[in-house]
Amino acid sequence: MKISKYNIVLGSNSPRRRDILTQMGIKFEVRVCEEEEIYPENLKGKEVSEYLAIQKAMFLKDKILFRYRNSPFRAKKIKEDINSFI
Repeated sequence: MKISKYNIVLGSNSPRRRDILTQMGIKFEVRVCEEEEIYPENLKGKEVSEYLAIQKAMFLKDKILFRYRNSPFRAKKIKEDINSFI
């Protein structure tokens, strides 16, 4: 999969994550998710980060699709791309 064909959205305000993507030469935009990071208590380690990543993606998906509401083809493509990762 060629990452440059996607519009990468960083759903975090973490300077470290920005630095990592920048050092890798990846173009991205920052969209901070204002939702509180709440997860089920039974999740452990990596499961917590995966759960929170999916929650952020679902939250930001609606905001991103709203931006393309006047471009049905573009919105459909974005929705397909997001759903392929979730």
